[in-house]
Amino acid sequence: MVEQTERIERYFGRTLLSAVSGEVVDQPVEAIAYLANSRGMMEAGSAGSIRLLGGKDVEREAMALAPHRLGTIFITGSGRLRETRKIDLVFHVVLSSMLGEAPRRDLVPRAIDDLLTVAEQRRIRSLAIPVIGSTTEGSEEERLAAIEGMVDAVVTWMRRRTARIEEIVLVARFPDDEPLLAIALDTARRRIWSE
Repeated sequence: MVEQTERIERYFGRTLLSAVSGEVVDQPVEAIAYLANSRGMMEAGSAGSIRLLGGKDVEREAMALAPHRLGTIFITGSGRLRETRKIDLVFHVVLSSMLGEAPRRDLVPRAIDDLLTVAEQRRIRSLAIPVIGSTTEGSEEERLAAIEGMVDAVVTWMRRRTARIEEIVLVARFPDDEPLLAIALDTARRRIWSE
């Protein structure tokens, strides 16, 4: 498991947007999201952590619902995560066709919009989402662009409605991405207040 560090927190209206490095399964939230593939298989990264701690039932449920279209969201139970972590639901964000394939970053804005809309419809008060498209191999500029795109999608969704989601936690697996998350959150706040 990746060691979790101190949260970066910014309010956008009534919703607290937090950023931290670590694992989505370690966040004190009602629901978690992760990057899924169209077959529902869960092996590495956030998916592997969910499968390891939640049990194989989460993956079995995801695979039983397959195949999934790119850019869609589907929901499963959280297996043992409900008892051990108080996480009720897992939101599967389908951004790749096959296991190990890079996520389709062009689908991120729409997927984030759909994810948050479905979470709000399900009356989720707190949700953790992994940073999408940020890899250790990417340059700092590429990682910042991916993070800014994701933060922008979340903030755009929040601006269009009075959100009932109380907290959205953006989770980076790598501590090096924490300062980039802080920059993206501050940039989004400045842009909102200046418009």
